[in-house]
Amino acid sequence: MERQPKTSGRLAAFALFVVTVSALLSARAEDSKSGRAPPSSKPASAPAPSTTTFDLRIVGPDGKPIPNVEVDFLSEPRISPEDIRRGRFVSQASYGATLQPDGEGRISVLRPTDWKRLEICIDAPGYARFWRLWQPYLRSDPIPVELTAKLEAGWSVGGTIVDSRGKPIAGARIFPPSEPAFGRVDALKRFFDRAPRSDAEGRWRFDCVPLWRDPVIVEVDHPQFLGRG
Repeated sequence: MERQPKTSGRLAAFALFVVTVSALLSARAEDSKSGRAPPSSKPASAPAPSTTTFDLRIVGPDGKPIPNVEVDFLSEPRISPEDIRRGRFVSQASYGATLQPDGEGRISVLRPTDWKRLEICIDAPGYARFWRLWQPYLRSDPIPVELTAKLEAGWSVGGTIVDSRGKPIAGARIFPPSEPAFGRVDALKRFFDRAPRSDAEGRWRFDCVPLWRDPVIVEVDHPQFLGRG
């Protein structure tokens, strides 16, 4: 049997390598012409998270926007003036931030990536008190991207605080029926700060009673007078 020279096998392998390289270069050239990116062995990096907002729209029972109200945002982390994208920053209190919607009844704030809690409280005269709470870390519903707060019609209640001799008591705090959220420190602070007080003649008024609540029982807090009415 005649022996084949060893160089023939090497030449065949070299020819196969040339063909493979030529085919690969040709495929890359076609991708370049068509605008396609060549395949990469590196995994694609995840896109950077985009900045989102929380959008609140406040309307009345008729669906029309309510612009001239104050909205308290109790959140963790807190909202700062730099976060406002729509509406107006009114003030910062120990319990949270107070904002005001624009002429269309809208508020838009930057949404923190680590938003652990959001609580919205609205006391608008002539409407029932509005309250919503989200605490995702306690397995509540997730904080939504947008919310329409439809305020229900309300009515007003008031009276006069006097001592045993009939003399008016000024500066007494009046606590209307509370929401079920008052287990947290900041919510309790808001409850105390927002409570109506009696004036120099002992008169007080609360304008956010739901239509369905009758009678209304309130708590009165004053060093000289404690009780219910």
